[in-house]
Amino acid sequence: MFRTIRFGLAVSAALMTALQATAEGPSPPQQECPDRFEQQLHEAVIGIRAQTVDPQRAYEVARTVEIVCADRVEALGLSAFIYSALFSTASDRETRHTLLNDIWRVQLAQDRIWNEETNPRILVHAPGNVFDTTKLDTRGDLYVVFQRQVIPALMALHVEGADVPIYDVPQHLQTCPWLIDTDQTGRAGDEASGLYSAIHADRSKVDIDAGAHRLRELRRVCSGQSAQVSKWLTEYLASASRFAEEDGDQDTAKRYAGEAVEAALYLINNSPGNIGAIGYLKSSVEPIINEFRSLYPDL
Repeated sequence: MFRTIRFGLAVSAALMTALQATAEGPSPPQQECPDRFEQQLHEAVIGIRAQTVDPQRAYEVARTVEIVCADRVEALGLSAFIYSALFSTASDRETRHTLLNDIWRVQLAQDRIWNEETNPRILVHAPGNVFDTTKLDTRGDLYVVFQRQVIPALMALHVEGADVPIYDVPQHLQTCPWLIDTDQTGRAGDEASGLYSAIHADRSKVDIDAGAHRLRELRRVCSGQSAQVSKWLTEYLASASRFAEEDGDQDTAKRYAGEAVEAALYLINNSPGNIGAIGYLKSSVEPIINEFRSLYPDL
């Protein structure tokens, strides 16, 4: 899958046994995750970014981590960072799509075992410097990867014609696809902010209607994140309207303006409370309602 460069990633004997077992057949190996393996994974991420680690070996390690370290939150998170680092250097569409799916799969796996109160805090240090330490919080840190890399890239692949099921407009979700369904930590809100990032990064690589459909579905089935998703849906559609107006397409600009107002009113009318986080979200969309009703009085 990847072009190999001459460098070896140091992997424990236990994990190498797991790698061999994985290569021999589909049955997951029954191995324990090596002690302190998060340190080696942390160094692997740094090595990939510095182009001093064999990307093929790193990919194999990350895949095996998903099997043998499936109960270790930070090990899973670091495997996602390995995929993310590999994505940054991958050039062909198939490889990039595979790596995005890998990150998505790890996010789901991490959510199954993540518990802010009980997950152990793990310290890692910079390669060769035990005094330069970092407390891992991969789930929180992956927010940036999800928002700025995964969601915009998946949308771009969809626009290019790849099969990206989350942007299949006829699809209707039965349940929230994210196990953690809270405003502050749920990935549905991250999906929504990612699409907002995507439209501002390169609107030519965004299918606005497909993105809006996905966010409306998430708003409907992820009740704990409905307000957050509604806020970003409003911002996303408002941006689409402004861009259409810049392009001189007044009909499209008005259509998206109306959809933005609808999303804002949904947030205001369907989210109980007016203080704290909810109050902030409601106040953030009110100017958008005023902006578009001023431009289009019949909205």
